[in-house]
Amino acid sequence: MRMGLGSCHCAQEEPADHWFRKTNFPGLTPDPLQVTPAYLHSVSRLEALLFLEYLAVTVHALVERELRKKMKDNHVNEIPVYPEARECRAPTAERVFNIFEHVQRHDLLANGRRIRTFQPQLTKLQLELLELLGVSLLSYTDC
Repeated sequence: MRMGLGSCHCAQEEPADHWFRKTNFPGLTPDPLQVTPAYLHSVSRLEALLFLEYLAVTVHALVERELRKKMKDNHVNEIPVYPEARECRAPTAERVFNIFEHVQRHDLLANGRRIRTFQPQLTKLQLELLELLGVSLLSYTDC
């Protein structure tokens, strides 16, 4: 018998306190990092999966903490991370990652040699976020 990660109850059943958590503690509702059911063939795979989940949650927490700390230090009350440039006082890591989702760099190759590199054109918001997070612009260029 295979064991899976995730809840054991039917997807249509909800815990008795679900309404309470959903209305009073929205941070405890499912999010993009929720562990979904997965069938693993060995304990080492389970350990590896859980370690990667731990790393993902840690990266999310560190990005949010660093961004909010720098916003406070630089007296930035709000930053427009929502669609239509709506302001946000406490941006989440998910929103930050979504803002950089379509950033791409392309290398034009001929006979295995790079002829030209097309650098990404960062928006004003992306540049502001990189500055607040302490990420160098050199990360996006050949320099």
